[in-house]
Amino acid sequence: MLSLSLCWNSMNFNKASHL
Repeated sequence: MLSLSLCWNSMNFNKASHL
């Protein structure tokens, strides 16, 4: 479950960084 959370966080961060 932690792995999924980390993946989600990374994706969110990537999106925010791109914006």
